[in-house]
Amino acid sequence: MRTELHPPEVPVTPGDVTIIEIEVANTAEVIDGVTARVEGIDPTWVQFPTPVLSLFPETTGTLPIHVRFPPTTVVGDYLVIITVESTIDPARRSTHDLWLHVDPIQSATLRLRPSVATKGKRAMFAAIVTNDGNVTTDFTMTAVDETRVLDCTAHPLTLTVLPGAAGVAEIQVRGPRPWFGQPIARTVEIGAATGDIRLREVATFNQKPRIPRGLLTVALLAGIVALWAAIFLVGVDLIRGGNDPAKAVAVNFNSGGVQDVPLAAVAGSMLGKVTATSTGEGLERITVEAFRVTATGDTELSGSAGTAEDGTYTLASLLPGSYVLRFTAEGFDELWYPDATTPAAAAPIELDPLGEVPGLDVAMTGQGGSFVGTVELPDSAVPGQPMTVTLTQLVEEAPQDGSPPPPPPVPMVQETTGPVSFEGLVTPATYRVTVEAAGFEPQSFDQTLTGGQTGVLNTVRLGAATGSISGTVRSSDGAPLGNVKVTVTSGDIEKEATTPTAGNVGSFLVDGLDTPRTYVLTFETAGFSSQTIALDLGAGEARAGVDAVLTGGTGSITGTATDAGGSGLGGVVVTATGGDFSADTATLTTAGAGVGVGSYTMSDLPTPGFYAVTFSLSGYVSETRSVGFLVPGRQSDVSVVMRRSDATIIGTVRQGGQPVVGAAVQLSDGLTSRTTATASVPNGGYTFTGVTPGSYTLTVTSSGVRRILLVQVLAGDALVRDVALGVP
Repeated sequence: MRTELHPPEVPVTPGDVTIIEIEVANTAEVIDGVTARVEGIDPTWVQFPTPVLSLFPETTGTLPIHVRFPPTTVVGDYLVIITVESTIDPARRSTHDLWLHVDPIQSATLRLRPSVATKGKRAMFAAIVTNDGNVTTDFTMTAVDETRVLDCTAHPLTLTVLPGAAGVAEIQVRGPRPWFGQPIARTVEIGAATGDIRLREVATFNQKPRIPRGLLTVALLAGIVALWAAIFLVGVDLIRGGNDPAKAVAVNFNSGGVQDVPLAAVAGSMLGKVTATSTGEGLERITVEAFRVTATGDTELSGSAGTAEDGTYTLASLLPGSYVLRFTAEGFDELWYPDATTPAAAAPIELDPLGEVPGLDVAMTGQGGSFVGTVELPDSAVPGQPMTVTLTQLVEEAPQDGSPPPPPPVPMVQETTGPVSFEGLVTPATYRVTVEAAGFEPQSFDQTLTGGQTGVLNTVRLGAATGSISGTVRSSDGAPLGNVKVTVTSGDIEKEATTPTAGNVGSFLVDGLDTPRTYVLTFETAGFSSQTIALDLGAGEARAGVDAVLTGGTGSITGTATDAGGSGLGGVVVTATGGDFSADTATLTTAGAGVGVGSYTMSDLPTPGFYAVTFSLSGYVSETRSVGFLVPGRQSDVSVVMRRSDATIIGTVRQGGQPVVGAAVQLSDGLTSRTTATASVPNGGYTFTGVTPGSYTLTVTSSGVRRILLVQVLAGDALVRDVALGVP
């Protein structure tokens, strides 16, 4: 088998799939199956589109490997070892070193808490920056009010956020409050920037006035009442201070003297309620003015009042006479009682002395209102994906008198990719705003418009809807499997489910999954092989039909361990490892029925699976064989010949052609040395055993003659080094 890795170094973008291709040539004379193992990184990051590559003799194929690093993988270089091996002959294998260079990724999101604040002089917002990249990033924080009315500061100015973490910057805004009127909405653009990343969110600061509009209206009405009271009193004084009437009267007409007639003795009042045409609810802070019709047909203002919270009003201390009523308020069309637009068309109201005219009710129509704003999708959405914004007017419940309710207003719908604008809306009214997009969680909220108001929708950002994964787990013969543990993981997310053993046997459902994300599913149960599936779950996707097939049964291997001479070695530790599975046994030290010294059997290996079988014995070099099972079965003759981990040096010393007895022989590696003497049996022979592999000098001395030899020793060697000495 010949293999070649393309390429030897690969750049990796976290979150994306990196494809590694190994070109494999089958040089054997039989059909072979080739697989691979990747060591050095999390195995859940690795996927084999083709677990086993089948090759005919003298053919070449490509074995692909897909690697997906999580988005928050730390930047750096990762060394992985890829072992390519035959499933037929474990001796046919090759190993490649591959450097994976993880590129830096910068990605971040910005959100505000809160996004709208209603305060007086100052307010505070929290800008939360989430680092979705894989490098520590410094963000420059900014806060700007384009009108330059507010003083905006960010603390800290530079926010350092670790990969996968979130940092918080405090945004403080302050500015002068208005004295009167409605709250003023001011917008602050808050940003976080680093490199090519520019994040922006808009916060709304609603500044409340020092003196609310309601209090101002009360003060104005009180001033008007005081002014008219003063005018009335001055008029009475002028009348009383005039000349006596010229008309002749009886002598005793004024015998009682001058008398003051109090206003309360003749004054009357008018009562009523102002409601909204759109909702039927009472309107507060509506100005009601009473104009007295003079003898010439002209009108003069005689009194005014403001409506209470429930829309009711009372015009008191009115002189008897004929009146017309005017109703005004910001955002509403001017109205004259009962339903006129001009005083000439108004219905006169007669007020008797000490009289009370109730039931002067009117319904006012608000001027057209509008909504403007922006809706957004998260950065993970497809650019330009449309969103649907639905505006529905909320109506009151059915009338209590049993009459049928009015037909519901027709919802208004807009398709948009961001900006939203609804014009000509009925006011006052409450509307329900619903924002929807395919694959994302819809959002709904209520917003109230007063008469003629233009409402601003704060930026609405949709979040992706949760997704789900469902399917069935079966055995290799198609039968559904119960009690299978299904684990779904993605980064820090991990969820589990177990297939039922009764009812809908073998089915599973894992819901509530964050989307869009990539998930790894692992299926495990006792007595069966495990299976791992990686899949991408789109925004809000409910993925069904994710089926898994588990192969049941186990495998076994047998073989022998012998030395270089073919003798069986007992006590050899045999260890099989594959994934999280590990088992060991030992070779026999004595022969038995049908088995010899050095033989072994290892059973109950989960299938399918690939195992590294290692043989270890003190004094010998460890050996490893690869064994693979695609289906349950037995693989025999997984045997090894073990070489000793040390060596032996023997030889004969001769001088003048004759063996020399008693010659000094020294073996040294430069640090340590061993010395012996030649023996008489065998004549002139010497032996060094247990020699550690390495380079040595062999020094032989006899009768004043010395000879030095350089010896290279390998594990398991039995070197013969004869030495011939010269004649003294």
